[in-house]
Amino acid sequence: MKNRGITIIIPISFNGPKLYPVISTLIFTITTKYQIIAVYDHDEDVSHTTLDRIICSNNNVTKLKNKYGKDPITAVRTGLDSAKYEYVIVWMSYHLDPEGKLNKMIEIMNSGANLVSANRFSSRYSHGRGSKLKLI
Repeated sequence: MKNRGITIIIPISFNGPKLYPVISTLIFTITTKYQIIAVYDHDEDVSHTTLDRIICSNNNVTKLKNKYGKDPITAVRTGLDSAKYEYVIVWMSYHLDPEGKLNKMIEIMNSGANLVSANRFSSRYSHGRGSKLKLI
């Protein structure tokens, strides 16, 4: 079994400075051991500079080049190869978590769930940052 904690895999593609609020809300709200793996597809991606600055100030954040392709699915596969914690989550490069919903997901996993899904849509299926968590 892997170490207790969470690996967060973020497929990125030309997000640049938009990554600052995404990664910083995770860094400041997660209450357990974690690693964040940002996986990029292209060497010319403008996100490199942003990631390098974040990595300089937080050694729990790393970046990897997608070694299987140039799409989000293979980026997740690349991240899984380097996951060091028991729980793994795929996080969208545009999704913020200032309320710490991720901590609630970890709590549900710690209570015995095998899979937890967060839904960013409201109960009426309109776009929004709903607070629905599902035990599957």
